Amino acid sequence: MPSTVTLQNTVNWSKAFLEQQPLLINGMEPALGSSNLVLQTVLGPPFTWPWNRRVISYATNGQDYQMPGLQDFGFLEGGVVYPVTGGKPWEIQVKQTLHFEAQQARPQYCAPFLDDGAGNITFRLVPSPDQGYSVTLHYQRRATTLMSMAYTWSPVPDDKNYICQWGFLALMSLIGNDARFNEYNQKFMTGLLAAQGGLTDLERNIFIGNWTRVLSQVQGTQLGTQERYKAREV
Repeated sequence: MPSTVTLQNTVNWSKAFLEQQPLLINGMEPALGSSNLVLQTVLGPPFTWPWNRRVISYATNGQDYQMPGLQDFGFLEGGVVYPVTGGKPWEIQVKQTLHFEAQQARPQYCAPFLDDGAGNITFRLVPSPDQGYSVTLHYQRRATTLMSMAYTWSPVPDDKNYICQWGFLALMSLIGNDARFNEYNQKFMTGLLAAQGGLTDLERNIFIGNWTRVLSQVQGTQLGTQERYKAREV
């Protein structure tokens, strides 16, 4: 079920926690930029969601194959390969990049090798196929760019909207130097990680480290802005 909660709904909800502080100061900022950051985090790796997954298939006897119409491609999750002549399929491992390989054999790895920016993704198999194979891949769609407060949190469904709500409130409280930032941020991270129960410890640690760095950058930008304002008052 698509999202019905708009960014304006989230802004109105958050203001009740932030003593009605304005969140649309510079045009639609910082609310709009923060919303995009939260959505990109929720839909980015290592998080995978059944409602954000797309499955594609193609047949090839070559190492590289360009698949058109993938403007929403985010990142590759996995896939299976089987001979076009018939046979049992096997799972292939996903790699970030693969080099050309002249040796021909049964493919074991796949990578999104090239993205031309127009929605055409070239996938590479290694080893190079020794015959014709059918390839079925599944990937997570990239986050759409939110352009106004009328946008919803789609494709995040309403029953997972609490994750985006807490993430947005955490960023707003950080920007506003609210003492309850750690509480809101903990609710966001706990809710997001709990909804992704299959993550490994390494994937969890990578997310926490990346999110912490993002918050540090946001805080640094906010402190720099405050210092410039103080300098003008002198």
